[in-house]
Amino acid sequence: MKTFSDRWRQLEWDDIRLRINSKTAADVERALAAKQLTR
Repeated sequence: MKTFSDRWRQLEWDDIRLRINSKTAADVERALAAKQLTR
């Protein structure tokens, strides 16, 4: 079983940064208003 630290080191931070920065205000508002978390 991998530890949290192992998983953290495997993350593709450039891709994550691009995905976060591509979100609009409407995307954020929709996510905050959602009744269930989604991936």
